[in-house]
Amino acid sequence: SFFRRKQMFQHLRANHGIKAMIRKHQPFRITELKDHILILEIFIAPICKGQDIKYAPINLDSIYNGNNGTFVLYDYSKNDYKVYNYDQAATDFPVHSTSKIFWSIIGLEENIVKSENEIVKWDSIKYPRKNLFDAAWASDQTIVTALHKSVNWYYYELLSSVTPETAGRYLIKLKYRPDYKIEHVHYQGFANTVKKSALEQIVFLIDLYQNNFKISDKTLEIIKKGLIYQSNDKYTIYAKTGLGPIDNENLIGWFIGFVEKGNKVFFFAANVENKSLQDAKSLSIDCALKSLMSLGII
Repeated sequence: SFFRRKQMFQHLRANHGIKAMIRKHQPFRITELKDHILILEIFIAPICKGQDIKYAPINLDSIYNGNNGTFVLYDYSKNDYKVYNYDQAATDFPVHSTSKIFWSIIGLEENIVKSENEIVKWDSIKYPRKNLFDAAWASDQTIVTALHKSVNWYYYELLSSVTPETAGRYLIKLKYRPDYKIEHVHYQGFANTVKKSALEQIVFLIDLYQNNFKISDKTLEIIKKGLIYQSNDKYTIYAKTGLGPIDNENLIGWFIGFVEKGNKVFFFAANVENKSLQDAKSLSIDCALKSLMSLGII
C-alpha cells in the first residue's frame, strides 16, 4: 500500500541517508545524482487479476523505432521487473502460436504424444506445400520439431485427439484462461480468441519454469527442448513466436521465453504491432533480441 511504502521511505531517510521521492501510482526507479543523493521512486501496477508488481520503466525507443510494441523482462533471482511501454504490456492480445506451449503440454501429459521421438507423417495431400506458411512445415515432425518450427498442421492433428472437457481442465490446471469456455476444440479459433497481455505471458512462463502446474518432469524437459532458440557456452535462449491479427487492422507479433545464463534465469515477453505479416514477425524477434542485448542479458 502507499502508506507502507511511505513508512519504508521514512526508514530509508532515517537509516541510510537516502532522499526519497514519493509518487503514488508511479513506477520504480533508482538514480544517483551528482551530489550522491539517491532518488527512489516506486512504480506499482497491476500485472493480472488484481496482482500488483513493482517495475522499473526502461526506454527502448531507439530499438522499437516508432513501432507500437512492448518488452517485459523479469529477473528471477532478484524478483525484478523492467518494462518498456507499460500500457502495451498490460493490454491483452490474441495468444496466436504462443498457445502451442499449452497444447504441447496437453499432448504429452495426456499421452496423446507417446514420446519426444514419435514421428507424425506429413500428409502432402491434406496439407499441400502451397498452403503452408513455412517451407520447414513440409516434412515429418516430432513434438520437439513442431514446437520449435511452430508447425500448424501438426497441432491440427494433435488437437483432433483433445476433447473440449480435457482442454477445459487444462485451462484451469495451467491457469491459462480458466474462464474461457471451449465447445469445440479448434486450433485457429483458440489461438485467435484467447488473449493474454505480455505481463500475463511472463506469469505463465514463470509458473511453467517452476513447475507450479505439477506436470511431469519429462514433459517439462521436452517442452524446453522444443523452445530452444539459441544456445552457446554463455547462455541459452528458450522462446516461442506468435503471429496473427488483432482487433484493428494490424497484426501482432509475439516473442516470449526465458534465458538461462549461468545460475540466473531471465524471463521476457515482447510484442510488436504492424500491418505487414512478415514485419510483425521479424520485428517482434529483432526488438526482443536487441532489448536483451541492450540490457546485458545476452
